[in-house]
Amino acid sequence: MRNPHIAGWKMHSTLLGLIFLFLPVRSSALAQDEDGGDPARKTNLEIFRGEIASIAEELVQKSNLRSERNLFVNVRSPDTSWAAPNSLLEALKRLNYNVFLSLAGERGKVAILDLGFVEARVRYGPAFREGLLGKRKTERTVSTVISGNVRDGKDEIVFAGSLSRTFRDTVRVGELTELENPAIPFTRGEPPEGGFFDNVLEPLVLIGASAVAIYLFFTVRS
Repeated sequence: MRNPHIAGWKMHSTLLGLIFLFLPVRSSALAQDEDGGDPARKTNLEIFRGEIASIAEELVQKSNLRSERNLFVNVRSPDTSWAAPNSLLEALKRLNYNVFLSLAGERGKVAILDLGFVEARVRYGPAFREGLLGKRKTERTVSTVISGNVRDGKDEIVFAGSLSRTFRDTVRVGELTELENPAIPFTRGEPPEGGFFDNVLEPLVLIGASAVAIYLFFTVRS
């Protein structure tokens, strides 16, 4: 005859095993958040440089500066680093313009670009998971806005306004430190807030699992 106490013990042991099995599986899934990201993914600084280059090309087109190859560029940035202004100067050089930071020679041969970075910013959306135990991800938004005016060799304003670019994609939370540059403030964003699973469901699951484990432990002992 089957002993009901032995059967009950086996059942409780099985339930305990399943509950405690869940915890290390979940911990392993969270540990995967720290894995390295996609090596081919662009860093925030690389995205900024691409946006700035695109803005520089549009600025030249809108200003119709094809006949004037010498540019005096006065560019300001709220950021303390030179990364953003230098990226703009490099982009203009790649467009085959002679770029100067001081007015030298005859004024009539130099177009003046008086520009400033209104925005150079990285934002992260709320963290989310693809699946219950999936890696934590967030939407990355990289925004660049340049405003100012351009005067040709005759001192006529040929452009005045703002130009902007916005880049969006999805990245893993665990790779944000690899995408940012600690020495350049505008490449860093506020860490993403937790999503529904992290803020609500995860604590409930842990509390529930712990409560059931404690209940079964004392039930088995009695």
